Amino acid sequence: PGVYIVGELGGRGLIKNAINEGRVAVENVARDLKAEVAAGKRAPGKALDVVIVGSGPAGISAALTAKKEGLRYLVLEQGSLADSIRKYPRRKLLLAEPIGIPLYGELWVADASKETLLGVWDTMIEQQGLEIASGRRVDDIVRDGTHLLVKGKGFEVPARRVVLANGRRGTPRRLGVPGEDSDKVFYDVVEMEQFAGRRVLVVGGGDSALESACGMSVQEGSVVTLSYRGENFDKAKERNVQKLEEAEREGRLKVLRASQVRSISKDSVVLEMGGETLTIPNDDVVVRIGGEPPTKFLEKVGVRSVTKELPLVEAKAGVGG
Repeated sequence: PGVYIVGELGGRGLIKNAINEGRVAVENVARDLKAEVAAGKRAPGKALDVVIVGSGPAGISAALTAKKEGLRYLVLEQGSLADSIRKYPRRKLLLAEPIGIPLYGELWVADASKETLLGVWDTMIEQQGLEIASGRRVDDIVRDGTHLLVKGKGFEVPARRVVLANGRRGTPRRLGVPGEDSDKVFYDVVEMEQFAGRRVLVVGGGDSALESACGMSVQEGSVVTLSYRGENFDKAKERNVQKLEEAEREGRLKVLRASQVRSISKDSVVLEMGGETLTIPNDDVVVRIGGEPPTKFLEKVGVRSVTKELPLVEAKAGVGG
C-alpha cells in the first residue's frame, strides 16, 4: 500500500469533502511514516515523503497538510494550478459552508464566486510557497525497492507515499451517438459568454448541467434547451432545480424531460421523446453527464477501499509493499 485516492477521483467531488480528504490522507501518511521511523524501518534515500498528483481542492489541501507536518513533498499538476476550479463557469456559486484549511484557518465560500475562491487559492499557494510542478502528467506508479516511482513523460519522482487528487475531468462521459465528435460539441464550459446569440442544447440532469443551462439562458440572444433522460432532477441540488424552474417559467430556456439525444448534425439535433422523434435547430451541444475515472490508470494501481475518519480510497499501485 501507499497510494491514496481522494476528492473527485474518489467519487466525492464537493469542495469541502475534497479538502477534508486531502488533509486526512496526508495526516495518515505522516502518522505512518513516523511509525516507520520509530520502528527503524525507514530506509535512507532521496525519495520524497509524499508526491501529490493534482492541484485542485484536494491536492492543495494535501500539500498544505504535508508542509504543516514537515514532510518532504511535491505536487505534480498536468495542467495549470487549480485547473478544476478554473474550469467552473465564470462567477459560478460554490455552494458550500465553512471549511478548515491547513495553515490557513476557516474558509467561508458559501455563495462565493469562482474568482473569489481562485483568489484565496492563489494567495495560499504564494504565501506558503508550495512546491508545485505544472505540466507534469503522471502515467504510471511502480514499486522500486523501498519506495514508489511516479513516472511521466521525461520525469520520474521517487516517493514513499502518493496521493492521487487529479480528478476525472479529463475523461467526460460521452453520449455514444452519431455526430458527437463534431466541433460543435463541448464537454467543458469555461465562459458562458461564448454562447451569446447561439442555439444551445445542454444535455444532463445534474448540477453542472442545470448550472450551465441557467448560465447560458441569460446570455444575450441565446436560445437554450435542456435535455434530460429522467423526469425529475433528483441528482441536482434543490437550489439549482429552483433556478432552472424559474428560468423555465420566465421563458429563458426550454426543458425536455424524458428525452434522449439520438444524433447530432451541423445545424440540428435529433432527440427521442415520448416514443417520437424531435428535431430541433442547433448551433452548439454542451454535454454535462458526468465523467469516467481514468480506468486504465487506476487498473495499474489496483484500487481497494479503506476507511480512516473519512471514506478514503487506498491503492496497492500494483506494486505490493
